[in-house]
Amino acid sequence: MNKNKRILRSSAPALMLALGVAPAAAQFDQTINVEGKYTPQIIRLDRINTFPRQERFPLETAPLPYDAAGLVTPFSPTLSSMPATGWRASRTPLASRGYVDLEAGSWLDASLSAGYRFLDMDATKAGIRLQHNSTSLWKPWGVLYDPDFKRFRYDEALGAWITHSVDGKGTLDASLDYHLGYFNYYGSEGVKGIPTQTLNDVSARVGWTSLSKPDDISWNASAAVRYYGMRRFTAVSWNTPLPSNDPLVDLYTGTRETHVALNGGVLFPTAEKSGVGIDLSANVLAYGGGRYLGGDIPSGDYPAGDTDYEGEDIETLSTMGLVSLTPYYRLSTGNLNLRLGAVVDITANAGPKNDRYGAFHLAPDVRLDYNAGPVGLYVKAGGGTRLHTLASTAMLDYYASPLLTNTSPTHTPLDAALGVSFGPFSGFSAGLDIAFRWTRGEYLDGWYMAGMRKMWMASADPDLYLLGGIVQESRLNTHGYSVGLRLGYDAGKIFSIKGNVSYQPQKDEKSYFNGLDRPRWVGHVEAETNPWNTLHLGLAYDYRGVRNILGTAYVDGGAGYGLPVLISHHLPDVTNLSFNASYAFNSRFSVRVGADNLLNRKIDWLPAQPLPGVTFTAGLSYIFD
Repeated sequence: MNKNKRILRSSAPALMLALGVAPAAAQFDQTINVEGKYTPQIIRLDRINTFPRQERFPLETAPLPYDAAGLVTPFSPTLSSMPATGWRASRTPLASRGYVDLEAGSWLDASLSAGYRFLDMDATKAGIRLQHNSTSLWKPWGVLYDPDFKRFRYDEALGAWITHSVDGKGTLDASLDYHLGYFNYYGSEGVKGIPTQTLNDVSARVGWTSLSKPDDISWNASAAVRYYGMRRFTAVSWNTPLPSNDPLVDLYTGTRETHVALNGGVLFPTAEKSGVGIDLSANVLAYGGGRYLGGDIPSGDYPAGDTDYEGEDIETLSTMGLVSLTPYYRLSTGNLNLRLGAVVDITANAGPKNDRYGAFHLAPDVRLDYNAGPVGLYVKAGGGTRLHTLASTAMLDYYASPLLTNTSPTHTPLDAALGVSFGPFSGFSAGLDIAFRWTRGEYLDGWYMAGMRKMWMASADPDLYLLGGIVQESRLNTHGYSVGLRLGYDAGKIFSIKGNVSYQPQKDEKSYFNGLDRPRWVGHVEAETNPWNTLHLGLAYDYRGVRNILGTAYVDGGAGYGLPVLISHHLPDVTNLSFNASYAFNSRFSVRVGADNLLNRKIDWLPAQPLPGVTFTAGLSYIFD
């Protein structure tokens, strides 16, 4: 066991619901692009895991990419006026009316993506999409009670969208999506076998965007609703997995979350190249679930000998609201884009009853972009309120806790960055990015699967009951900087290579949050070649180094009670060498092969979260009119 470092106390409740997190070990999202004259190109994401996205600061040119919300509270689904795409895949438009994509690989990995625009008129377009992802054959390495146990995960998604353009006025669009997930917590053991989970994710959106004219008022408005719910939460005792006949095994139903969002914005031109505007975002979140399923609970060491738990909530989550106003001034002169504004957040009923999140917050919303041909510069100072939702935790980690107990948002008073880019000069390009971020109440989440796994008992320290987190109670105020470098060379079809590396110190509160594993170094290098138009070869290397996850442990506080303490736990570096090749027989039909983790590293993405070794895949795609 790695040596743990205590850094501060948490305000977590005494009831120990040992949790943990680990990301989707098999993510099969993919993007289908069309290059040149309808030559299909499949770009796969890494298969061995979903690397949490590092912070990137690319130079952005006009128009400035500010959404109507004016703050970091993304809401799915996004604008669906694009042709059909895969689940959580890029909405890059296809020149054709649809596609079918099939893929299969090691461990019975499988993916089916399909989409079609059944309406393709000038003013009105509509389409459907579907996505199937599954894996079910891999036997996780490590200590498990059942040597024949296999990991499985199934994701099914259906979606429909429609967009209608009103001549000279604007565009109306709407979408509806449903995602069903079923999987097992394959990194756990001994709690009623291997627990399983079901999630239901339903979202709908309708919106209007007016035409943008230099001398006329432009505006947009949208309404969206999303339901995200888990079937069950599995509890764990203080220091050992519970026997399968213990009623605490299925103590609670999972949290059920309903998110309603209204967004809008209006821009008033003050001159040919400038204007003033205001964006509005209103969010309401309502919760259910988290209730004890019934039955008698015997006395014991969990929870602390208390027998009065029948029919109670672990915590009553209040319906909460967030309204954000973002007034701004905007100037665009071609080479120069400027935005000067501020984010005003007004929050109600967020957080625990005895520790409500503040009602009023301010943050800057300032951006300057300057592009002088091959040299570009940007400066930004942003911030705002980020909602803490059940759906947002799953974006960081598919296997995150299904029980939400704290709805306090995360506030960033300042998120500043400076970047410069050069090139391309004779194929060469480079960029440098420097950033600083100050955040209050960054969630560390819990180690849900680790909490259900016996091997993660903190046996190295007799004062520690269990190395694991409790239900997303652990939070940390952070402030830190990031330095990133980008280099690339493009020789056309013959050869291209590009890479980036970032240094983001991670020491307790002095950190720049970049994922639950908090790597100090993040790097990516990829090389590609197109020896001829129909053949594409690619090689990529990803690295996340000096990783340390923070979690909650319990020390003996006397009288049988455990006191929560945040500790730092070292995780091994992650490296992934991958290869892909695709061949296009014609403008519609192509095949591909790929391999990931070619170095065959045994990777623990998070505690109790092993990932496969070498994986191989093969697939085909057909794009049709």
